[in-house]
Amino acid sequence: MDRLKALKTDRHTAILLTAVAVYTLVFSYATVWKHDQYYSYAWDLGVFNQAMYSTAFGGGLLTYTCDGYMNINGSYFAIHFSPILLLLLPLYVMFPHPSLLLIIKTAALAAAAVPLYKIAEKSTTNRDTALIIAVTYLAYPGIQAANWYDFQPQALVPLLVFTAYLMLLEEKWAPYLASTTLALMVEEHIFLVVAATIAGYLIAHRDQTRRLLNPKDRLTQALVATVLLSVTLLAASALAKNSNHINPEFKEVYEAAGGYRVLGYTGSAFGLPLHVALNPAKAYQALLYDADLKLAYLLFLYAPLLFLPATGPSFLATIPLFVPFLLSNYRAYYTLGAHYSLYVAPNIFTAYILALRGLTDRKNLTRLSLVMTIALAAALSPVSPISQAVNQGGRLLWYPAICRPQAYVDNLDTLVDVVPDGAAVLTQSHVFPHLSSNANAYTTPIMDFGPEANKAAQAYVDTLIDKCQYVLIDFYEAEAWSIYVHSQVKNSPDWGVYAYLDNAVLYQRGLESTPLGLENHHTRTYRAATDLHTSGVVTVWDEGRPVALIPKASPPGITVYGPYSVLPSGSYRVTATVRAEDPDEGLIGYLQVARDQGTEVARRMIWSQDASPQWFNVSLTFTLPCTQEYTEYRIYTTGRSHLYVDTITITGLRDGYPVPCATRSLGAEDLPAPDAQTTTEGYLRSHRPTKVLWYGPYLTLAPGRYAAHYVLRAETPLSGPGPALTLDVAAGRGARVLNATTLQAENLATREWVNVTLTFTLTQEAEVELRGLAPAQGETLTLREVTLAPLRRRPG
Repeated sequence: MDRLKALKTDRHTAILLTAVAVYTLVFSYATVWKHDQYYSYAWDLGVFNQAMYSTAFGGGLLTYTCDGYMNINGSYFAIHFSPILLLLLPLYVMFPHPSLLLIIKTAALAAAAVPLYKIAEKSTTNRDTALIIAVTYLAYPGIQAANWYDFQPQALVPLLVFTAYLMLLEEKWAPYLASTTLALMVEEHIFLVVAATIAGYLIAHRDQTRRLLNPKDRLTQALVATVLLSVTLLAASALAKNSNHINPEFKEVYEAAGGYRVLGYTGSAFGLPLHVALNPAKAYQALLYDADLKLAYLLFLYAPLLFLPATGPSFLATIPLFVPFLLSNYRAYYTLGAHYSLYVAPNIFTAYILALRGLTDRKNLTRLSLVMTIALAAALSPVSPISQAVNQGGRLLWYPAICRPQAYVDNLDTLVDVVPDGAAVLTQSHVFPHLSSNANAYTTPIMDFGPEANKAAQAYVDTLIDKCQYVLIDFYEAEAWSIYVHSQVKNSPDWGVYAYLDNAVLYQRGLESTPLGLENHHTRTYRAATDLHTSGVVTVWDEGRPVALIPKASPPGITVYGPYSVLPSGSYRVTATVRAEDPDEGLIGYLQVARDQGTEVARRMIWSQDASPQWFNVSLTFTLPCTQEYTEYRIYTTGRSHLYVDTITITGLRDGYPVPCATRSLGAEDLPAPDAQTTTEGYLRSHRPTKVLWYGPYLTLAPGRYAAHYVLRAETPLSGPGPALTLDVAAGRGARVLNATTLQAENLATREWVNVTLTFTLTQEAEVELRGLAPAQGETLTLREVTLAPLRRRPG
């Protein structure tokens, strides 16, 4: 019997440790992967990694740079008192990397299942029930969701609080005081969690309260010691905060006043109860703010445990922990995905165990609870693919939508690796953690501080630019402050583009050499189906590769676009490889280059007459006088054909083109023609006698060589020989003709497209128009397009 009992004990232990190990492996991999995909941020992973790095390698005691605009000394103790971070230093010194912090967080959350199992075993006297409770904890949405977001020392709270509670049950006073002290060292507000835990214990064990009357009782002494420890650490926290200077212009930011805007409260959390008592109407209004999300939050925390934690008297001890969160208007406080559920989860589970003590069908209830927890985890867990669908719009859960293309990640990795170790570098929040093992790394703010504070913030950002040697900007995630930084650096002669890759650019102070990136004759190819953004597009497979299909009869519009890349000054050719099936006659789409999220740079039309069911290329050329961000390559469809898009390729060209310039296909929508009509096919067609068939569009062109290529036809047989139409290129609103030709009747066969090219040279900038003049009277002529393209200047 003893052997069987030992075997059974070993089985429970083995299952528990296996579950803990599996959880640790899965979430360590998932959170590190998320970090590698640039979904970790300066606040919080970057803050803690830089603080640990600075402490470990001589940069100052837990100093960091992210809040430099308000935290003058840069000490993390000015924000929160978390001396427990110092106990992690021996591990961190061996592997000084942000990934280690994510693994520590995961391992600490998983390890908390062990003391929880012991608590449940002691309280229910059933190992099976205890094991189910521990596994339920590991599957609990409130734990998994908190695990997902960056690193915070609060990840240690469940482990330390459960351990303290277990030691309290077992009356092992030295371990109790040790674990309680460590818990209080996590952060100054954790004394509320410890107080709620003890209160819940005393409410559930009323027979123990008599012991508190005896000052010599070890329980009394332990609780008195807990109070003294709490007071001591709160005093140390106040001293640390008072010894670190906070910029008064950002006092409201420091106090997180915006989190209680509806309540109308500013100040520390300790003054919140008095404000609520004095302002019940505002408290009620604050409670109703985002009421649906707050109710959902409570359901997600209590439904997995069948609401049992709310049925016992120890539930009363948990209520004060929810008050600061439910009275807030800061969504992270009451949605799964941030770390705030770690303040309440330990007390929810201890209340759950205490509620089970008085029930006879504990085993079945815990099994049902496990099933419910797993079902909700399938819908809400960050590692579940379903959660992204549940979180449509990003309101219900505090999770980012994981959708970065691998090419984007590779590009940022490359630029991050280029920055020398220890160099002063300024970047953005999502890139900062990857550079934060460096005391000289800085990030742009992410807030709008208001008119007055923004002036101080701008001055602070200017000082960051002045002190940095490198600036790395990712335009895919650019916000107001990083855009401001880029405008300052881009227009400064003190900075040069050191390297660029698609969506990001790395500037170096004092650089004058050619940037690393897309240089002359270098080619970059994007697969439309996988590397670019799409809308209304179906991905199909063609000879083993994915291609984008834009179905016929699709609504007219942009269907393929991106990648919002960075291009320095120079000349480029963009080529789209496409094919068309079952096209109706006329315009079926166009290739476009755009900047600044929509402003057209260049355009080349795609017509049914030029299309083929086999792959063919559509190309255009453009030049840039300076570095251009937010460059995208687009495919527009008119819905008149099944249009397949394989790749879009950009190639750097040798110099020699006018700067700036671009290929422009001009059609009926671009050329004023008061006496002509636009057909359903997209053509411009004359329909009554006129002296001018079309004119415009008055494009300002730089000095250089150009070609204007016209495609037109006669719709009916011309009445006789003689001039049919004059084509010209003019400047100065028609005052100066740069080139012209007159088409004779014999040059225009009926309903057959004719191609005519006029070349011209500008010696100075001029406003140019392309005209169709003096058409033959009574004849019907059709213009398909005029394509204006730059030409490379002749050698010599």
